[in-house]
Amino acid sequence: MNSKEIKKIVLTGGPGGGKTTVLPICTERLLSAGYEVINVAEAATTVMNSGIKVNNGVVSVLEFQRFLLKYQLFWENAIKSIKFKSDRPLVILLDRSIIDSKAYINDEEWKKLLIEFALSESEVFQRYDSVIHLVTAAYGAENAYTCENNNQRGEKSIEEARRVEDKVKAAYYGHLNVKYIDNSTNFDGKIQRVIDTIFQNLDLAIPKLEQRKFLVDKDEFIKQVKLYKPQCRFIKQTYLLSSDSNIERRVREIGIPGEEVYYYTIKYKDNTVGIKEIPITYDMYKLFLREADNSHAIIDKQRWYFSKDNIYYTLDVFENPSKLAILEARVTSRNEVIEFPGYGGIFKEVTLNNMYSNYNISKKN
Repeated sequence: MNSKEIKKIVLTGGPGGGKTTVLPICTERLLSAGYEVINVAEAATTVMNSGIKVNNGVVSVLEFQRFLLKYQLFWENAIKSIKFKSDRPLVILLDRSIIDSKAYINDEEWKKLLIEFALSESEVFQRYDSVIHLVTAAYGAENAYTCENNNQRGEKSIEEARRVEDKVKAAYYGHLNVKYIDNSTNFDGKIQRVIDTIFQNLDLAIPKLEQRKFLVDKDEFIKQVKLYKPQCRFIKQTYLLSSDSNIERRVREIGIPGEEVYYYTIKYKDNTVGIKEIPITYDMYKLFLREADNSHAIIDKQRWYFSKDNIYYTLDVFENPSKLAILEARVTSRNEVIEFPGYGGIFKEVTLNNMYSNYNISKKN
């Protein structure tokens, strides 16, 4: 039995609710709070990308859900059996769960699967500490509904998306800790409400809203950071060519050597839509690199995550194309005092200076 403190949090909801974009942001916030984080990708998308599909007649709907349930159980049980070296608490963020299968089959078929896998519905609910349901954009943000960030999404219309949304919501009736995140705010507000809910469930101080940036002395500041037991990830960020001047495209490799994950990001500079971040495979990552924008250098950096006095920080240490180090702090207001006693190096605020954005730092000119 693994004695490590483990919390399992499910992000679910109808199609186009924003789960894919929210997951990496939640991961970064939790790393800053001192947690280890494991992401379990959506089983259905992973399986369909491998060629096992329902809509072209390869397998029946019931057979597909049977395979998903087996796949999901394997991953969840495998993670539970790992002997972790770190003593940090662990959060497992799941992009959907076993329960979602219930939305795609009838009650009789669902009961049949539970019997087959020697499960009861109450046991399935108890596998997950909390559930965060992101309401589809088809309810309340219709103009934002798209299939762009998931080419396996079968719900091409608003009506289809709403139908699935209602079924997924009903599938989780009976779980004792479900929080619905609707579209009553813009998408940035929706992301913040998801993060707030996760941190409340973990009894953590909620990350503050404002972000401030400081230029710091790399070597001296890292000595300070190490006092707060930080976590470190390596990031390689490549900007891609874009035919639309309002759209910034990039791919990132994130992790530690041998444990990398890959993301494709679309950023809308006018902030009407914000950022869409999509997990991709290594093969897809290599294909995207063929579209690299040669007017930008590849960014290689270490990102250190830590917290101090209920403020969450990241420190980006750039190895290429610059020897900079930039500290970011989540604060309540721009007037909040940020102090690091014992540090006497450079500490220059650059919050409003676009020169220190990753995009501009990477420019070769």
